[in-house]
Amino acid sequence: MQRIRRRRNYRNSRTQKPEKNENWFKENSTVIVSISSFLLVVITAYYAWQTFQLSETAQEQIKLNSEPQLIVYSEYRPILLQVKDSSISYSIKNLSYSNLTDITIHYKFYFHLIDSTDGEGFIEFYYSPSFDINNYISKLEQKSIQKVRFDLRSLYHYFSQDSGYYYYKSSLEGNGHWLKMNLRKKMGFMFMKMQFKYYREEDGKIFSKQFYFRFDSAPFIIENAILYLQNNIEEILSINRRFIHGIFERDDLF
Repeated sequence: MQRIRRRRNYRNSRTQKPEKNENWFKENSTVIVSISSFLLVVITAYYAWQTFQLSETAQEQIKLNSEPQLIVYSEYRPILLQVKDSSISYSIKNLSYSNLTDITIHYKFYFHLIDSTDGEGFIEFYYSPSFDINNYISKLEQKSIQKVRFDLRSLYHYFSQDSGYYYYKSSLEGNGHWLKMNLRKKMGFMFMKMQFKYYREEDGKIFSKQFYFRFDSAPFIIENAILYLQNNIEEILSINRRFIHGIFERDDLF
């Protein structure tokens, strides 16, 4: 009998355990759900953070692989600059998502000579000791605009004297020679080369950009000139030649 009772007690104990487990889960279901939800939130946040890090790394790599764009900004179309009070004022705009530092702006002025006596060539005014008009900007934030101004008065004396100066006239092929001439009595047009040099703040890499502007007036009245942005020097020369050809209807000048 005792053996039979033991077996029954053993069976009863085996059948009562699942009930106890079910009761425990029911009593602690809220805690279990809360812990599970918390773990799910932690895991989701971790993967979101990892995805964000990968995205940031990819964007940074794309930014470093692309060249930052710095442009001459103007509300006018086509882009033009106007001489006012013996100076030119304009704005530059940083189109990139990188900050640019140590921006230097260099200007070179040329006289495109088209003359029946002296032929075609260039006279550059940059190397005169008294002619140094460079601009410097320490930093330009991403997507920002900076106003720039430079003075043109040091350029006027080249066209103010009737006696003339000695100039170094270079040909289209690059060779040249010195000669004395009065530019007020020569046929030709002014144009300007504007060069930017700047560094990207993230990696210190240097970049450069060039812009070319054509004067719309005669050289000796540049005080009221308007400068038009052109694609390159070849385009400026082509416009000047067409203008001369239209006036004189001669091709032997060039």
